[in-house]
Amino acid sequence: MRKPLDRLKKRWKVKQNWEIGIILIVFAVTGSSTMYLYGFIKGWMDISAETPWWLRTIAFVFIALPLYNLLLIFWGILMGQGAFFLLFVRKFMSKIFPFLRKP
Repeated sequence: MRKPLDRLKKRWKVKQNWEIGIILIVFAVTGSSTMYLYGFIKGWMDISAETPWWLRTIAFVFIALPLYNLLLIFWGILMGQGAFFLLFVRKFMSKIFPFLRKP
């Protein structure tokens, strides 16, 4: 049975275990910083618990998802894994928006 790190190295096409560690740290920091900033943006836009659920959901999708992708690239570049995260975001966005795929 293959080790989980070996599977991640093959899937993400990285060579060293420390690169896996950096990538996982970037994902963790990105998620935390996205929700931290989303809280400020919600307050600025006056979105609260009294706001209808459908409006909060729409706001989350249109604010948090793009913010997450931007922060993923930002933190990835800052941690020296910019090329990996640029490719990762491009693949992610092409799944949501098929017209972004390469012909």
